Amino acid sequence: MAALAAEVGTTWTLVYTLPGLAVVAARRGLPELAAELFAAGSATAEAGSVAVSFPPDLAVAGAALSAVRTELGEEAFRRAWERGRGLRPDDVPRLAGAISDRSAPA
Repeated sequence: MAALAAEVGTTWTLVYTLPGLAVVAARRGLPELAAELFAAGSATAEAGSVAVSFPPDLAVAGAALSAVRTELGEEAFRRAWERGRGLRPDDVPRLAGAISDRSAPA
């Protein structure tokens, strides 16, 4: 799905895909990657004037984002967020691959 969203390149697909990937990264024990993906989703939404408005998505993403920020601490979170704001759609498949390369925690 990540490769397709990046290939299609429409903003709304990325705005929904990136936070979803971030939640998966957080659940797999990859908080820095999760923060980067959340930031990329935020930057993409701002650039395209698109808002995620499906309520379950907002609740799940909000809880995961809060947990990631707590786990990393403010300084590490800020650095990861800044890296994520610079991500491009072409980076999405590689980042999704980094999630799937990591085994889920027991």
